[in-house]
Amino acid sequence: MVIDGWLNLFPEDFATRWAAQDEQQGAIQLFGPDLATSATADGLVAEMDAAGVDVGVLTAGLSDPERLHRKGGYAAEDFIAIAEAHPDRFWVSATVDRATKPLANARRIRELAEHESVRLIRVTPLVEQYELNHRLYYPVYATCAELGLPVSINVGVPGPQVRSACQHPTLLEDVLIDFPELTVVGAHMGHPYEALLIPSAKTARAPVRRNPAP
Repeated sequence: MVIDGWLNLFPEDFATRWAAQDEQQGAIQLFGPDLATSATADGLVAEMDAAGVDVGVLTAGLSDPERLHRKGGYAAEDFIAIAEAHPDRFWVSATVDRATKPLANARRIRELAEHESVRLIRVTPLVEQYELNHRLYYPVYATCAELGLPVSINVGVPGPQVRSACQHPTLLEDVLIDFPELTVVGAHMGHPYEALLIPSAKTARAPVRRNPAP
């Protein structure tokens, strides 16, 4: 099965405003001006078919629908409806967009987890500049561990020109130790952290050296 881990689907006005922001110009230069034009769900399915993609993951903010609609975006419920209208083609994820509301985030995750199409929760530290092991995220991690929901955490150097210290891969150590049952996906990992996050085949096959018996 081929899965596209992050598909973008925005209302037309939202996409235009997003593409006009100064901090997004690097993405526009990299991916082209089509980012300012919103796709439709049917259009995404057609593009997925052309690219050989079986399932795409749609991502909304974790906030309640009223807040997200007021800001001009889609809510997780909108994507859940799209997933239900296109069986077996879309999964839904939700990104923590207000880290300072940890209890509300935990309640919201429980609500969304009742829907079969919701498969993933995302933490993107670059947005609010809280370290990925910050205590504000711990209720999110604990709730996801309890419910068996994987968490995708952005690690490494961000695309936008913001500080990257909050996403340093070594910060994952706390999360992995404190939540041993949590499935963690290290997202957007890249140079110069390959050797740190991906053991080489040579290292993985290295024999264990034991001290000789006295």
